[in-house]
Amino acid sequence: MIDPGCQLCPRLADYRTSLQIQYPDYHCAPVADFGARDARLLIPPGGVLFTLGGIAHRMVIKALGLREIAYPFGHGNRYQLENDRQLFASYHPSRYNINTGRLTAEAFARVVHDIREVLP
Repeated sequence: MIDPGCQLCPRLADYRTSLQIQYPDYHCAPVADFGARDARLLIPPGGVLFTLGGIAHRMVIKALGLREIAYPFGHGNRYQLENDRQLFASYHPSRYNINTGRLTAEAFARVVHDIREVLP
């Protein structure tokens, strides 16, 4: 479970506290869990998977029982999977990736556009 008041990392806790004081309307805390912890991955045939970041990409590949080497992560990568499913990958839209220019609005929009092209 997520503990929004976690203090295990004092430096991070101090940083979050300073941000909460400086920007009281900004959500600077762990995001609460959602869904059942024992839920199974359910993706119907013909479905689209959209991974945000390398960690999510690797976890989806693993959950599907595929080999990571055959489906490497990269922004804009697109893979045809079994059962007419498709996998699209994007850099995670984190503040770090946005601020460093690793992910631009245009690059993200291109992946979303590609996904829309295959949706019914």
